[in-house]
Amino acid sequence: MENQLLLVLMSIGKAIQNLIHSAYGVVMVCFTFIFSYFMPIEELVNIMLIIVIADLLFGVWVVIKTKGINHILSSRLRDTGIKLFFYLFFLMISFLIENQLSADSYISTKVIFAFISSVECVSIAASMLIIAPNMPFLKIISFFFQSEIAKKLGI
Repeated sequence: MENQLLLVLMSIGKAIQNLIHSAYGVVMVCFTFIFSYFMPIEELVNIMLIIVIADLLFGVWVVIKTKGINHILSSRLRDTGIKLFFYLFFLMISFLIENQLSADSYISTKVIFAFISSVECVSIAASMLIIAPNMPFLKIISFFFQSEIAKKLGI
C-alpha cells in the first residue's frame, strides 16, 4: 500500500517537473498563480464579464433592429474588448492596493465594481427600451435614459 502511494506521488512529481520544463507549462503556472491571487474578487469579475457581454448582446440587437444586420461594425465590437480591459484593470488595481494595505473588506474594489455595473446596467436598460419601448417599468424611468438612447441611435 505504501509502495503504491509512493509511486503515485512520484508520478505526480514527474508530471509537474515535465510541465515546468516546457514554455506552455511555465505560462500555465504563471496564469494559475495570477488567477489564484485574484480569487477573492472572482465573483465580482465574473459578474462584470456577464454584464459586459449582456450589454454587447443588447447593443448588437439594437443595431440589428434599427439599422439592419449590415451595420454591425467591428470597431464597435472592438470597443467592448477595450472597455472590458479597462474595467478589469481598474478593478484589479484597486484590489492590489487594498491587498497591500491589508484591508480584508475590499471596499474600494466593491465601490468601483458597483459604479461599473451601474453604468453597464443603464446601457442595458436603454437598449431594452429601444428594443421593446412598451415595457412598463422602463417606460416609467425612460426620462433618465433619453441621452443614452440618443447616443445609441446616433441622434
